Amino acid sequence: MSKTIKGMGAQELGLVDAVTSANELVNAACSWALEIVEKKKPWFRSLHRTDKLPDLAEVKDVLKFARVQAKMKGANVQHPIVCIDVIEEGIVSGPRAGLMKVNHQLVLFYVSIAPVFLVYFHFLTGNSVW
Repeated sequence: MSKTIKGMGAQELGLVDAVTSANELVNAACSWALEIVEKKKPWFRSLHRTDKLPDLAEVKDVLKFARVQAKMKGANVQHPIVCIDVIEEGIVSGPRAGLMKVNHQLVLFYVSIAPVFLVYFHFLTGNSVW
C-alpha cells in the first residue's frame, strides 16, 4: 500500500535534496541551479537514478499489487493502469523507453477520446440529427 510522504520525510529518505517554503522555492531553485552550474553541487540525471529502488523482482511485485488495487478501485478506468505500465517500462527498459511509452500512450489516448468529444459536441450544439 502506498503512503504520503511529507517534505522532511522525503528528505530523510533521500528522495529530495532540500525542503523549503513555497515563498522561498524560486530562490532556492535558482541557488541550487547556480551551484550546479558552478560545479559546487553534483548534477544527477534523475531519469537514470535507480539507487532508491529495490531489486527488480520486488519492483515488479509492487507494480503487480498496484495494478490489482487500481483495478479494484476503478474497474473501468484505464489511466492508472497506463501510468503503472509506463513506470514499469521506464524501470525495466530504461528512461528513454519509458518516455517513448508515455508518448505512445498519449497518442492512443487522444485517438480514442477524440471521437467521444466530437459526439458530445455534436449533441451540445443542438444537432440531434447526423
